[in-house]
Amino acid sequence: MIRRISSRKSWRAILALGLWASALLAAKAFADPESQRERHAAILMKALSYDEKIKDRAGQEMVVAVLYRSGSGGAAEEAEAWRQAFAQLTSLYFRGLPVRVLKVPVGNTERLRKAIAQEGIDALFVLDVSKDDLSAIQKVARENKVLTMASREEQVAFGLSIGVFVIDGKNTLIVNLPASREEGAVFSGEMLKLARVIK
Repeated sequence: MIRRISSRKSWRAILALGLWASALLAAKAFADPESQRERHAAILMKALSYDEKIKDRAGQEMVVAVLYRSGSGGAAEEAEAWRQAFAQLTSLYFRGLPVRVLKVPVGNTERLRKAIAQEGIDALFVLDVSKDDLSAIQKVARENKVLTMASREEQVAFGLSIGVFVIDGKNTLIVNLPASREEGAVFSGEMLKLARVIK
């Protein structure tokens, strides 16, 4: 017997999940790097909205920082391209909160702590940095309950929380579940069903 769903909230949840699945499981990734960045940024922000604790940790706004290694060739330009990709989503509200996106050069551990405190950073999108940088970022993120998003698949294996990558021609979300929990995230089961999960 099929149970009829009468709740508007239930229908909205089903619709939202369907749209999320369509975006995530698109058959082909965009060949254009700009379009690919925009799509990956959108999927990552959608994934963050499935963190049941993110609104509790955020203040008056959702702040995303793009971390990059200053001084390396083209790093600042790549960081700006990603900042713009995330910034295009700021016209939307994140669980009722406005979104702000900024660039932060990777420095020492204390500088990152200070940036998180001063800017109220809630999530870090990490570009190509050294393993020492990754270790420092991971440590500070876990101390401050800031969610980390990876730009390279190996960064998720290393211990950052989530990332979106083109695998077999599809945009695939990968979640490092132990890492995300260390950073204070609680992702819904619905979202995890659509992801490749590292346990």
